[in-house]
Amino acid sequence: MIKMNDKGFMMAELVVVSSIVLVVLVAMYTSFNKIYSIYKSRIGYYDVTTLYRLGFYRDVLVYNNTIEGLKNNAVSSGIVEITNSIPGEDNVDDKVFMIYNNKKKIDSSIFGSINVSSTFKDYVDYLKDSIDFSNFEYMLIMERCDLNGGSVDIDSCNYSYLEIIFG
Repeated sequence: MIKMNDKGFMMAELVVVSSIVLVVLVAMYTSFNKIYSIYKSRIGYYDVTTLYRLGFYRDVLVYNNTIEGLKNNAVSSGIVEITNSIPGEDNVDDKVFMIYNNKKKIDSSIFGSINVSSTFKDYVDYLKDSIDFSNFEYMLIMERCDLNGGSVDIDSCNYSYLEIIFG
């Protein structure tokens, strides 16, 4: 009998197994990458520090009795910027708005001619599909960005919103 050389079979087996392992690794990487990017945007969109700072802004507005005036201005214009009402920290740039939504969904067109970053508009569009607006008429919304050498670092911005219910 003639004995066959098994070296060719071993090479084919190596190619097939390597291809399967490579396909599995690529599939795992793409699914992990999607999950990681969703997680990363969610962390920036529901930042706890920004939410506490937004609560601070609300409390100061209530304490100073200026929230009623802002409420009336928000009804007439739809949106009121309140950032300049309260001094912030030196190393961050806070942009805070009170929005009157009349229990309806809002989108980034609410800003109109107000100069805000594209990521802030993306956040508002994200909120349009992720929260139920039928439970409240007013909301505070905030963008908090780190200042890097005096200019806003757009990659370090965090966002949050707070429902305001007047009773």
